[in-house]
Order: sequence, then structure tokens, then C-alpha cells
Amino acid sequence: DGQTIIVNICEAMLKSQSYLNLYREFIVKYIMYMKKERVIRLCSILTSYNNPDWQDIYAETAKVVRERYRGDSDFQGYF
Repeated sequence: DGQTIIVNICEAMLKSQSYLNLYREFIVKYIMYMKKERVIRLCSILTSYNNPDWQDIYAETAKVVRERYRGDSDFQGYF
């Protein structure tokens, strides 16, 4: 499945903050399909570095967390 491959690539990009800078727009498109653990990792990166250029990815991540993980204690304190 092509989408699964793309999502796996996006999830792998979360290993480094520099990848987030390079592929931010690509990652934004697929946040909604990422596994919970990867979304938690993304939240951690976003809050740790607080880069003003990341407003688009921050907003999309917050939207996904609100829609998919509302009330989940693993996301407490991120948004």
C-alpha cells in the first residue's frame, strides 16, 4: 500500500529535528495517518524546540490530537 509506505517514511523523519525542518510540508499532509507513538514524538519535538517556522505543523498536530486523542492522558500538557 503506497500510503502506508509514505506514512512510514514520515514517521521515520521524526527521528531528527533537521528532518522536520526539511520535510515539514510533507509531514503535515500525513500527520493524521501516523501511529500514536509517532504523534507523541512529534508533540515532544514541537514543544522542545518551539520553532516559529513550524506554525503549520503545530496547528495540524494540535488538530489531530484534538480529533483523535481527546482525553488521552499521553497527550496531556502538549496542547
